[in-house]
Amino acid sequence: MQAEPSVVTAEWQGSGLALYDVAFAPLHRFGAYTPERPYVAVVIAGGLAKTFPARSQELSPPSAVVMPAEARHLTRFGAAGARVLKLEVDLDDLGPCAGLFGRIRHLRAEPIASAARRLACELRARDAFCQLALEGLSLELLAGAARLSIDPPTRPPPWLRAVEERLHDSFSERLRVTDLADAAGVHPVHLARVFRARHGISLAEYVRRLRLDWAASCLVSSEEAIASIAAGAGFADQSHFTRSFKRYTGLTPARYRAALRA
Repeated sequence: MQAEPSVVTAEWQGSGLALYDVAFAPLHRFGAYTPERPYVAVVIAGGLAKTFPARSQELSPPSAVVMPAEARHLTRFGAAGARVLKLEVDLDDLGPCAGLFGRIRHLRAEPIASAARRLACELRARDAFCQLALEGLSLELLAGAARLSIDPPTRPPPWLRAVEERLHDSFSERLRVTDLADAAGVHPVHLARVFRARHGISLAEYVRRLRLDWAASCLVSSEEAIASIAAGAGFADQSHFTRSFKRYTGLTPARYRAALRA
C-alpha cells in the first residue's frame, strides 16, 4: 500500500493560531500550492525544498520559512522525508508581528527551532497547562522570527563561514578552537569573540546543539538504539547524552522518540 504523502500527527487550534505537526513521505512532491492563511513552517527533521517563481530554497533543521497568504510555490521532500511544525496565523490578532508576513523569508536560527521542538512535545501533553504552554511558545516563536526579520544578521566573513561548515561536517569529532583558528587563519580569541557575536553562544555550545539536533532527528526517523545514537553524535556515554538531551528539549531521548511518533 502506498504511504500517505503527508500525515498530521498532532494539532491544536488557539485564538488566531493553528498549529500542526506534519510528517511528509520521502521523495514526495507537491504541485503548485497557494496557502490561504499565512504561516511559519519549521523543519524539525529531514529536509525539503520550496520553489518560488524567482528562486528555490533548501530547508533543513534548524530552518524555518515564513509564508504570506497567496504565496504560490512547489515543494519537494528529501530521501528521509520531513517532519515540519507549521504555525498558521490570523494577521488581525498578531499586532506588531503582523509585518513578519509581508514577504517570503528564510530563517535559520536555533531559538526558533528550539521553540518548535518544545511545541511538538507540548502538542502531545495532556495536563492542565498544555494549552497555556502552546499559546506561549507559539507567540515566542513568532516574536523570535519577527525580531530576525527586523534586524537580520550581517553576512559573516568568509573564514567564519568556513568554520561553520567545518562544525556542521564534523560536529561528532573532537574539535579544538586552536585547530579551527589555524585553518581559518585567525587568532583563537578573535574566532571565539566573532563567533559568539554572530550566534549568541560559544563554539562549544554550538557544537553541542548540532550534536543534539542530529540525535533528535535520528530518534524520530530511525529505529537505531539510543546508545548508538549517543555515540554517533559524539557523546562519551549514554547517561551524559540523556542529561544533555533532557536539558535541551525538556524530555529524555526515549520520551522524545515516543512523543514525536505518537
